[in-house]
Amino acid sequence: MTRSANAFQAVRWMLLGALVPGLLASLGSGDRFAAPPAVPPGSGAEADPSTPLDGLSAARNTPVVRAVARVSPSVVAIEVSEEAGERFEPAGSGVIVNARGYVLTNYHVVRGAH
Repeated sequence: MTRSANAFQAVRWMLLGALVPGLLASLGSGDRFAAPPAVPPGSGAEADPSTPLDGLSAARNTPVVRAVARVSPSVVAIEVSEEAGERFEPAGSGVIVNARGYVLTNYHVVRGAH
């Protein structure tokens, strides 16, 4: 095998080694860590990806801009509170990943939250 093929194989196994335990853990957690839905189902937050965006010139109405417009309703801001109720850093963002309102974010955003 060539050196680049070996590197590719190593990266592939590292990604699989990180993804599989995470997926298994998330399947076993059920609703234990679920927050209430951020956007109620059927609230009309969905966007049609083929609809031109009003106010944009044809040059800026690209597939990337339409994709961002389509997913931006699912992006949420996250502020974490300590038990005393005072806000502390870090804060961050997440993405609503399903109709039940589950939010995917990085661990450092919620580390230490109660």
